[in-house]
Amino acid sequence: MEECERPLLKTKFVLSNNNNNNNINKCFKVPSKVNLWITFGVWLLFSLIDSCYSSDGPQLQAPRFTTQPSSSGSIVSEGRTKILQCHALGYPQPTSRWLKDGIPIGDFSSSQYYRLQKTRREDAGSYQCIAKNDAGSIFSEKIDIEVAYMGVFENTTLGHLTVTSGHPAVFDLPPIESQPPPSVMWQTVDGPLNYDIKYAVTKSNQLIILSADEDDRKAYRARAINTQMGKEENSAFIQLNVSGDPYD
Repeated sequence: MEECERPLLKTKFVLSNNNNNNNINKCFKVPSKVNLWITFGVWLLFSLIDSCYSSDGPQLQAPRFTTQPSSSGSIVSEGRTKILQCHALGYPQPTSRWLKDGIPIGDFSSSQYYRLQKTRREDAGSYQCIAKNDAGSIFSEKIDIEVAYMGVFENTTLGHLTVTSGHPAVFDLPPIESQPPPSVMWQTVDGPLNYDIKYAVTKSNQLIILSADEDDRKAYRARAINTQMGKEENSAFIQLNVSGDPYD
């Protein structure tokens, strides 16, 4: 019998020649399955690391948003603070800036917040965030900010309205600034009016007495209510004078 030993990758092979059946037997040491899985795991790990790195360092990654402006609470009362938020990930870490009605406001920064301090009426508009890095830029969704406010009735003096008996009397709502538009109730010194076949209110909040008579000789005023702000204002009274006889 002729034997030869040949080292190959720490594996020992023994070849033997059997003259009776001329079969060649191989004897070798087989690596365990555990070692194979460890080797494969190490190879896979280095492959993943190599795929994320180039010869010059980590690969660039374009920005992607993890937080975008929320439309919830898009109405803010005048004088209050509104905080907008957007946050993006990427490599290198993106910086961001805000746009109002498409016009940039402020510079690029690492902050993910934009604060509207003591909100003013002119702060109302459409806001959007842009994030950028060396790999590109991305725009967020838009959020429309509405600033709620309410002024006062400028005219505080008693007004007068004269109509002929049997004719309609129309009271215009005195000017008042309000956002959103106020809900309006008309009243006399006796309290709120009941809108029925006698009284009506138009879409522009005019009060109409359909057929005025002697009983309608009263003072009337409007109460404007801004439900968003929880604020209300009363106009000056308007005295109605009813004259003549419709049948004369």
